[in-house]
Amino acid sequence: MAVDGFPRVVGRYELLLRIGSGGMAAVYLARARAMGGFERDVAVKMTHPHLGEDPELVTSLLQEARIAARIRHPNVVPVLDVGEHESSAYLVMDYVEGEVLSAIARRERTAKGKIPLPIALRILCDALAGLHAAHELRDDQGRLLEVVHRDFSPQNILVGLDGAARLTDFGIARVASLSSSTRSGFIKGKLGYLAPEQIRSPRTVDRRVDVWAAGVVAWELVTGQLLHPREEEAAMLLRIVSEEPGRARAASPEVPPALDDAIADALKMDPAQRIGSAEELRRRILEAGSPIADPSEVAVYVASHAGTKLRDRKQQADAVLARSAQPVESLDVEVEPRTATELTTTPTRPPKRGRRWIAAVVGVPVGIAAVGAAAMLSARVGRPAAPLPVAHAAPTNAPPVDPLPAATTPVPASASAAPAVTMEAGVASSASRLSPIVRRISPAPARSSPPAAKPPAGRPGLPTDSLDDGH
Repeated sequence: MAVDGFPRVVGRYELLLRIGSGGMAAVYLARARAMGGFERDVAVKMTHPHLGEDPELVTSLLQEARIAARIRHPNVVPVLDVGEHESSAYLVMDYVEGEVLSAIARRERTAKGKIPLPIALRILCDALAGLHAAHELRDDQGRLLEVVHRDFSPQNILVGLDGAARLTDFGIARVASLSSSTRSGFIKGKLGYLAPEQIRSPRTVDRRVDVWAAGVVAWELVTGQLLHPREEEAAMLLRIVSEEPGRARAASPEVPPALDDAIADALKMDPAQRIGSAEELRRRILEAGSPIADPSEVAVYVASHAGTKLRDRKQQADAVLARSAQPVESLDVEVEPRTATELTTTPTRPPKRGRRWIAAVVGVPVGIAAVGAAAMLSARVGRPAAPLPVAHAAPTNAPPVDPLPAATTPVPASASAAPAVTMEAGVASSASRLSPIVRRISPAPARSSPPAAKPPAGRPGLPTDSLDDGH
């Protein structure tokens, strides 16, 4: 079954909402289920079905899973599972309830503002800590894997409602020990965050291209502007490889000098002169003397920007879960409540010409349950009425009457103006101490009718033609 163009269930994960999409894959909020009622919200990243036959894309996804699963750091989104569904490959990550840094920054720019400096520096330092953990990843023998993220950008930094920022998406990461090197002529990464050597020689990059990208992110966060305004791709690439970036203080004079120097050193055109690691850049930012927010302050800030969006997302997910929990064959039928008097005196259908209708409802609550039964029976004019196992209630203006005696034979015709039968012994014995609804129905006006005949074969006590519409 597919909903909104994607499968409802992938492995043991129920997809609820699409929360992000790119050229190669889409990300869904999903619910993981396991034995014992275990449930957990996760993010499922699935390749687009039409790309399922691309071996490089599948290799990229599997490599992302291998890298991220090895990194154990609070500022990296962990990968929990990987699998295949029909023509798509997928990986399962922790669901970070929060907002993407790019969306927060874009919203601030639209409002002609920027993220407060202490908040921005806390987010940046968290992301740098996660980046350094990836750079220092080692294999089982302790050898450095030389991981290069190659896509450190605001689009891949998630800021949670817990106030922590996390790095994600190692889909195009390069690992020196693996054979998945970049093909000649292909540049991987977002244009605005590419280092000069990443454009000139993409096959020989190292961790310093990520330091450059972090310098660009820092420049944009402290100034509230884009370092490379969006323009034609060729012009942007030419500027990156030929022009030294401007200083942050030139674009925003309130940037502290020490912070401006740290950012400028991360944006050196020559990799040999550039800050050598993400940890060193993080240390320079911390030592710049600018105030840095606590995670609790970041949490309040994120909630103010994304709280409504996240609440709406949760409501949509809950609605999907509620719909999926309904039985497939359930009928949504509303029954109008009826009073006790209506139940005992009102026929369920208006009488038809040439027919006589007899309706009765017996309410016999036993223990904590109430059992109600309604029977509609008909007999043609001139045809005798068969005995009916019903209970009778007195008219509302009549004095109380004793419960019917426990008997199984019909009351003689002389006892009332119309034939009537009594409740069976087991029911009658309960009626004496239960609901006052169990009364004799007032006798109908006397009508002459032939003597009662033996009912045809069928259910005991019910004529075979009395079941209306076969129900």
